Amino acid sequence: MKLCRFELVEEPGRVRTGLFYDNRVYETDGQNALGVHDLTKVRFHPPTGQAPVLRAFDWARGANGEESLSYSYKNPSVLIGPLGEIEAPVTLGALDFQVRVCGLIQDSGRQIDRSEAPSFILGYALLICPFSPTDLEAELARGGSGTVATDVSPALGPFVVTPEELAEYGVSGEPTAFQSTYEIKVNEEVVGKGNWQSHCSFVELLQLSSISSPVTSGEIIAFPPLAQSPLIETSFGRELLPGDKVSATVEGFGTLVVRIG
Repeated sequence: MKLCRFELVEEPGRVRTGLFYDNRVYETDGQNALGVHDLTKVRFHPPTGQAPVLRAFDWARGANGEESLSYSYKNPSVLIGPLGEIEAPVTLGALDFQVRVCGLIQDSGRQIDRSEAPSFILGYALLICPFSPTDLEAELARGGSGTVATDVSPALGPFVVTPEELAEYGVSGEPTAFQSTYEIKVNEEVVGKGNWQSHCSFVELLQLSSISSPVTSGEIIAFPPLAQSPLIETSFGRELLPGDKVSATVEGFGTLVVRIG
């Protein structure tokens, strides 16, 4: 299933829930069918309510060259939904972005055991995370992992894809590790594409997140970003500017589109 939150164009401000299927939105209250809506009549919201926590994992390289996973926190209070507008603070100057696959949590717990971890997973979505290349360069110069937290609005969507719908993209023997294809565009120009392999399972991320602090229902936990060159080094040749449109497609997970304000 593909779960979504939306409002009707004719009734703005009232957030509804439903399922996306065959290019239509089937409204439901969780138990009862309430109506069917054409895409031209809806405006999508982030597919979850206010997330209490947003953790983004990255690969960090140790002194001996070994890689390990670590996470940082991003600001979940400024999440926007599909076709939303990212408001870039003028103080940041240039703006680039990362694309991540993330999982959404439907239960709370601490020191989660591997056997119980799958029951915590509501589903998966895409996350577009803008950042300042200048801040990233400064962090790398200080010997950091390259993870920079800013308050630039991340975008979540387009839907929450439930685990059973992603079975064909799971790695053999580990259904919460994935392999898929992806394509990233700015203004219809392809700036990145290839094969995405998670190289770790979401169960592993969930366990690492719950070691020292509890995970919470509604939380978002993101895989390390998809491989992507800095925009300035692609054929696009520059960072993002107001009016630019960013589109990220990961097969099985959907297409997330946002604009820069």
